[in-house]
Amino acid sequence: MIVQTGSGGTGAVVTFLTHIAFFDYGGRAYYFLKVANEGAEPVQLNRIWFATDPEVSVRNPQRPLPTRLDPGDLFETWKLVEELPHDPRLPYLARLLLDDRSVIESLPNLDVLPAGSVGGAGNPLRPLIPSVAAENRRDGNLVEKEWDVFISYAHEDGDVAASLAGALRDLGLRTWFDKFVLRVGDNLAFKLAEAIDRSAFSIVILSRAFFESGWGKYEITGALNRSVAGDQVVLPIWHGITEEEARAYNPSLAGVVALDTVKASVQKMASEIHEVVTEARRLAT
Repeated sequence: MIVQTGSGGTGAVVTFLTHIAFFDYGGRAYYFLKVANEGAEPVQLNRIWFATDPEVSVRNPQRPLPTRLDPGDLFETWKLVEELPHDPRLPYLARLLLDDRSVIESLPNLDVLPAGSVGGAGNPLRPLIPSVAAENRRDGNLVEKEWDVFISYAHEDGDVAASLAGALRDLGLRTWFDKFVLRVGDNLAFKLAEAIDRSAFSIVILSRAFFESGWGKYEITGALNRSVAGDQVVLPIWHGITEEEARAYNPSLAGVVALDTVKASVQKMASEIHEVVTEARRLAT
């Protein structure tokens, strides 16, 4: 819901949306509650709760309240579904209290794809844009990263990785791909850790060969750690594997929006990734 609040006709414009998702594929479901300040003034968020009977407060030590949102900032918190009473109206029952005592009512976020959905048709990656923007922004400012995207892959999948890296680079994205960057004598572990840290977005080409790769596990662990810390978004690309195989390898990876080389060409995937990164950068600036 979009609400104007404040005085003098120049109040803040706030959106408050909810959706259900999972941190781990097949795991416990959470209600995610996302607040965006789309106006020209700062706003303070004081409290979030569900107006159920009885009322249920949303208290998340990882997302403490009160907090201030500058123009363009996003705030997201979550609550276990099992801790809420069963009510089909829940997406509409979340409430947000602002500093001026305005109470904002939630609406369901219809732009978010269900966890585990596979892209490759239309623009399935667009729901990632706000997350990429938020996770590359600190204290109202864009966090400059050396690389737009980091590509992780197994040696056996080098052809598809090279094609994707070339397509992304041709579209103007600063692409970390080992064949572009690494030189003889480089410390591989150090260079990989540095690249993951300095990239805004990680792409992981998941295949059976990747599952067997020691370096693949090293790279994906680093990317996921950064994602948990709020500095990275990980985009899996399924390459010749099934959903069940991805889920068995790493539930956290299988539980997010993904692309599939069977369903989308390299150029199509590159175009969608380019849109996410460039739009997120624009929003974060």
